[in-house]
Amino acid sequence: MLPAALARRPLLVAGFCVVVAGAVVTGRGRADQPRITAADVTYLGAFRLPTAQGDQNSFDYGGTALAFDPQDQALWLVGHDWYQRVAEVSIPVPAIAATIDSLPRATLQRPFADILAGKLGSIGSGTAKIGGILPAGHDLIVSAYLYYDGSHTQVRSHFRVTPSGVAGPFQLGDAGAGFVSGYMTSIPMDWQAALGGTALTGQCCVPIVSRTSLGPAASVFNAADVGARDPVPAT
Repeated sequence: MLPAALARRPLLVAGFCVVVAGAVVTGRGRADQPRITAADVTYLGAFRLPTAQGDQNSFDYGGTALAFDPQDQALWLVGHDWYQRVAEVSIPVPAIAATIDSLPRATLQRPFADILAGKLGSIGSGTAKIGGILPAGHDLIVSAYLYYDGSHTQVRSHFRVTPSGVAGPFQLGDAGAGFVSGYMTSIPMDWQAALGGTALTGQCCVPIVSRTSLGPAASVFNAADVGARDPVPAT
């Protein structure tokens, strides 16, 4: 099931975004919800990301933690892998073209910035990366993980970014940071009561498999709890 805002969802592929249309199912009981398959997805086209303005302001080797912002009708993405700076870009009307140069190009809505204000490394010792971004009203929930947590030291994983500053990191659930420090998405309202929260987070397939999931993991939490409770309850 996809919320209407995500019915046309962009996916980052090799420096440009492809847009697909997926099935939208609302207002029905869980028992008769169809399973979405490849046949329910239609390729609508693609667009290019903004050109680089130096390595620190570039999507080269980046484009991770893709997040749709329904308020801005835009996308948040992490830029170059070395710097973990984040920008928001527009979503132009996608096109199907014979060459990449013929595709429309997105523009920067918000410039590259260190949205965690230097706190990314506070999750533990080692190389830290942003795992997911979740727009929550005027705030952003940001997850982060240690790339190689061989000693299983990471406990805290989630931040709350507000117009006035950055709070966190906070512990989310008790499964371990390696299970929750990656991708995030909001849960459609029709499913929130059944699943027990407003948002989903997970992680998988990063180095040191003993501290993470063997495949995609899913934990449900309330976005409003990040910054208000520590640890943040999660199921």
